[in-house]
Amino acid sequence: MTIPTLSWKRLSLALALAVLVTLLGSRAADARVAPEVRAGYFFDAEAAMIGGGALFPTQARLMFNPNAEWVFVDNVTFFTLNGDFHFDLNPGYEGPAYWVGAGVALLYADIDNDLVGDSDADIDVGLNLIGGLGAKRGSARPFVQGKLILSDNSEFSVAGGLRF
Repeated sequence: MTIPTLSWKRLSLALALAVLVTLLGSRAADARVAPEVRAGYFFDAEAAMIGGGALFPTQARLMFNPNAEWVFVDNVTFFTLNGDFHFDLNPGYEGPAYWVGAGVALLYADIDNDLVGDSDADIDVGLNLIGGLGAKRGSARPFVQGKLILSDNSEFSVAGGLRF
C-alpha cells in the first residue's frame, strides 16, 4: 500500500479552506452577516458552477465577501476560493444595490481528480474584478454578479444567487 504524500500546494489549500470555514463560523452569530448561495457559468472553462459564501459589512459602504465555487468540468476537479471586497455604489435604502470590487482568488485544478498524492494538480493565485446588482431588502435577496479572474488561467464568470 502506498501512502499518499501531501504537497505544499495541497497543504496551503487545506489551510485556506480552514481559514474560510473558521471565518464564516466565527461570524455567523453576527446578525448583519448575510450567508449566500450562488450558481452560474464559467465561460472559459465552458462549465456550470455552484458556490456559497457570506457578506460581511466592514464599513458603511465596504463589504467583505469570502466565497467558494465548485466548477463542473469533465474529468477535472476545479474550484476557487475567493476573498473579495466590494464597494456599494448605492448605499441608500431606495433602489437596488450595485457594486464594484476586487479580491484575491485561489484556483485549484486537478486533471486526475486526485486530491491526494501525485497528480496533475495546479494551484493558481489570481486577482478578481467584480461587479454586481442585487436587492437590498427581504429575507432572501436575489443578486447577479460578473467576475473576471486574472491569473495564469484567467476566467470570466457570471453568477446569480440569494443572500439571506
